[in-house]
Amino acid sequence: MRRFTRLTGVFVALMVFVFSASALQASTAKKFNLGVGGYLGMGAATTYGWSDHGAFAFGIEPEVQFFPIDNLSVTFRCLWERYFYVYDYGKKYDAPMDVIPFLFGVRFYFPTFIDKLKIYLGGGIGPAVLIHHYDIPHWKDDTDACFAMDFYGGVEYEVISQLAITGMFNTMLPNLEYDNGVIARFMFFFGVQYYIAL
Repeated sequence: MRRFTRLTGVFVALMVFVFSASALQASTAKKFNLGVGGYLGMGAATTYGWSDHGAFAFGIEPEVQFFPIDNLSVTFRCLWERYFYVYDYGKKYDAPMDVIPFLFGVRFYFPTFIDKLKIYLGGGIGPAVLIHHYDIPHWKDDTDACFAMDFYGGVEYEVISQLAITGMFNTMLPNLEYDNGVIARFMFFFGVQYYIAL
């Protein structure tokens, strides 16, 4: 019990220290900034359809964000991801799926005690297009429309004025309200972000 109390005290003190360090913020994530960037990601998706196993996932994510106030942005992200499913339908067949969500959301940046380094959390929701490609005889490719939602957290470091490198862990549900089961996708993204002062 004492150890838990000490750890809780250390955690609270650390959070107070981190949040009180706002004076050390870099020139990014400021009021009326416009951020433009992009990411490459790799990860995995859960089982789906005739697949007995999950799938390797690869993604590209361009994004635009606008800051109405310091450290809080409104985001728009258009992703393209491919999930490399293999269906067991008598024998193994490739059945990759392209996922193209259009996500509107928010992101909050937490200043840290290290100048030019920020931690952020965010999420988004929006429409998505799923394109199923089948290498199975007599099966035709098909397209579905649905809703997608994601949550993520990451770090950003400003390497030169207004240009930052960033990495994040992202969890997405790309096919909410879908009859064949909801996919969960987990991915690490790495990219760059350029900030323009308006």
